[in-house]
Amino acid sequence: MFDRTEISYYIMAAWIIGLAAMTVLFNFAIPHREMNNRIDALTSQIEVGEWQTAANEVEVIKMLWERNRFIIQLANASEEMVVFEERLGELGQAVKHRNSATLPSAGALKKMAASVTDPFPGP
Repeated sequence: MFDRTEISYYIMAAWIIGLAAMTVLFNFAIPHREMNNRIDALTSQIEVGEWQTAANEVEVIKMLWERNRFIIQLANASEEMVVFEERLGELGQAVKHRNSATLPSAGALKKMAASVTDPFPGP
C-alpha cells in the first residue's frame, strides 16, 4: 500500500485541506474584531473618566475572553495568553481603583489582544 507514490499525493491533499480548514475555523471563531471594539470602547471610557462604565467594559472583556479561551488557546502560545491575562488583570485593578494612568495599560492590552486573537501568530 505504501510502496506506491500516489499515496503521497493523498497525504499532501489531506494536509492542505486540514490547514485550510484550520485557517478558516480560526479566522471565523476567534473574536478579533469584537475584542478590539471592546478595548477601544474601554479606552474611550477611561479618557472621559466614566469609571463605572469602564469597569463594566472590563467585565465584558473578561467574559469574552473566558468564553473564547479554548479556541484562542488552540491557535496561540501559552506565554502570550499568560501575558494577556496579566494585562487584563492589571487593567481591571487600575480601573477599579480609578487610577489615572490606565491608558498605557489599555494600549498594552490592545497590543496583546491583537497578538492573542491572531490566528497563527508569528514570532
